[in-house]
Amino acid sequence: MRLLADTRFSEAAKDVFHHLLHLSHCRSLEPEDRIRAARLAFHLARELEPSPFPSDWVMVAIAEAIDVPDGIPWLTRALATVSPDRIGLEARLLRGVEAAHNTGRHAVAIRLLHAGARLRMLDREFPAEVILTALEDKSAARNVPAFLCRFIRFHGTERDWLREVVAARPSLLESEAIPPEFAAPLLIGAPTVAGWRTLAKRLVGRDFPFVDRRLLETHGEQAIRALNEAVDQSDGQPDHATLAAWLMEFTQEE
Repeated sequence: MRLLADTRFSEAAKDVFHHLLHLSHCRSLEPEDRIRAARLAFHLARELEPSPFPSDWVMVAIAEAIDVPDGIPWLTRALATVSPDRIGLEARLLRGVEAAHNTGRHAVAIRLLHAGARLRMLDREFPAEVILTALEDKSAARNVPAFLCRFIRFHGTERDWLREVVAARPSLLESEAIPPEFAAPLLIGAPTVAGWRTLAKRLVGRDFPFVDRRLLETHGEQAIRALNEAVDQSDGQPDHATLAAWLMEFTQEE
């Protein structure tokens, strides 16, 4: 019997839920204790909800509480147990992302997106603004590369929002959380001079990572144009030789 069905317990259960949320936010507790409190709060919320999915505010509240090393894997497992209806869960999760973004809780939005990516969800377009705004928030920005890596692993790089994010923030390509085999197609899909130079400094003296020829057929002309400009701008700089070698590699393949 769900607790909501019995008014004798529902108000008390709500009080317990909020106390557990408070404990899960308490930074004086050990991370494992905070996770334990969040787990109890999550499962209690599941009893209080008439829907098979956690409400937007419950997901935001729980995701906000788990700013601990194992928080994302735990949130992923918790969401995976909610319902077999993945489409409904994904829609609710994205509403939670939107709610977190609209209230300025950008680190929470990224945690929810990361959990969704770990569940192999989010194979769709969504506003690049969510990611770009998170990158302006230090507490959120540190988790963006790991989210992007997880997303690309399952869904690839051919998304408009990804191209918009990388074009606006080419410095993402220097993150070690994004392996070169993912950084390369991101750059080809959203080529900028800054992006080429960023990746060349990271991979100095190395061959350009393999990218799918279909990607080159779609974006190659624009990518080579930006690479040419990067070679010109880098003359006398440490990344120049790497950029020049990449340009020779690409032009020889044409």
